[in-house]
Amino acid sequence: MVLFFTFELSYTSNLIMDKSNSGSFLGFVFSKLFLKQLAIAVAIVFSLSLIAFFSLRFYTKHGEFVEVPNLKNQPLEQSIEQLEAIDLTYEIIDSVYFADKPSGTVIEQTPAPQEKIKKQRKIYLIINSYSKPLVVIPDVRDLSYRNAKATLESMGFMVVKIEYVRSEFKDLVKDVKKGRQILSPGDRISQGSRLTLVVGGNQAQGTEIPCPSFRGLSYESALRKANLDSLNIRSAEFDMPAKNKADSALFVVYKQSPLTKSPISTGSSVKIWLTKNKELLATPEEEFLQLNQDSIKKSQNKKDIETFF
Repeated sequence: MVLFFTFELSYTSNLIMDKSNSGSFLGFVFSKLFLKQLAIAVAIVFSLSLIAFFSLRFYTKHGEFVEVPNLKNQPLEQSIEQLEAIDLTYEIIDSVYFADKPSGTVIEQTPAPQEKIKKQRKIYLIINSYSKPLVVIPDVRDLSYRNAKATLESMGFMVVKIEYVRSEFKDLVKDVKKGRQILSPGDRISQGSRLTLVVGGNQAQGTEIPCPSFRGLSYESALRKANLDSLNIRSAEFDMPAKNKADSALFVVYKQSPLTKSPISTGSSVKIWLTKNKELLATPEEEFLQLNQDSIKKSQNKKDIETFF
């Protein structure tokens, strides 16, 4: 349309110049006819620009923003409902596995919470896997118990029991078991599985020995002593919460079950209690049997020491 008016102006100017050879170009530029046509052309260009500008604002929903909700640690189903309610879409881009979080929980999101974005934009989610990943069992045979335990636990397994067998190579791992099944290196099992280490010891599994004394020992020292006597530390508890790993090292065993010199079979478990109050060591351990065990179990101050190891 602009070209049409430009052509008309050009045509009109040619007519005028043809009819008036004495007329000047400036005279034509300032003529009413030229100015009228120019005004019409400018008005059309301005109108088209406005139409394009407002159409683009409407198409892109300019100024229509929503705040991204915080979806972390929420179930996926709840997160989807929350996004749909504010006209946002989603896409699951990955899944990870955390044993301490429910399946399908949102772990990460992009964009971040509280960002302002336009409607219909996609939120990218990483969720906690619905199934435990399968992990390859490494070859820990002939490693020391501590190295094998550390290796397996770093891969997400839980070493919950030690089974001792008579062996000339003490404290070396012979096999890894899941339940009663002996696992071979390369087997794939679910991450978080509970495992038993078959370890060489001075005594075979089930041999009866007098229970050694753990009183006055730190947790680490008690663990080493138990290993030397082919025993397990089933659990260890503070008499008050430990602040961190360094603080837990200040606690010593003041009570144990079974009592010192009580008959116990190799491969069995021992429970120990720890305190910073070394005056408790002056009390014979037999007197602790008279404590009300129910009140101890209900105590809010007890905390599993193995949290820090």
